[in-house]
Amino acid sequence: MNAKRTYLIWLGIAAAVMLLPYGANALFVPREARMFFTILLFFAVGPACAFVGGLWAGKNWRSLWGMPLITCGMYLIGVWCFLDLGNPDFLIYAGMYLAQGLLAMGLSAALHRRWRKKGK
Repeated sequence: MNAKRTYLIWLGIAAAVMLLPYGANALFVPREARMFFTILLFFAVGPACAFVGGLWAGKNWRSLWGMPLITCGMYLIGVWCFLDLGNPDFLIYAGMYLAQGLLAMGLSAALHRRWRKKGK
């Protein structure tokens, strides 16, 4: 799979995982339960998406290095649109998601390199 197609697929996945839940949370979840779902998104869904994107990018990290950046960008767009526009506190979460994605990408790249050497 070429890098352009992979980026487009990940852009769709990241948009679906990082934009839609925040919009649905703001529009459809009752006010009493909204904080629970927001915390769930912050501490479970967002990190999982960042980690999976990093693992996927680690297969070909030289051309897919921007996938963790796409994840962070989609997160920022989602929270700034649906929760609080321009709040700089969300930059901390975006930085943590970026670090997590880059860590997963490095781990995946190292494992793929090791598996390729073992197969030769």
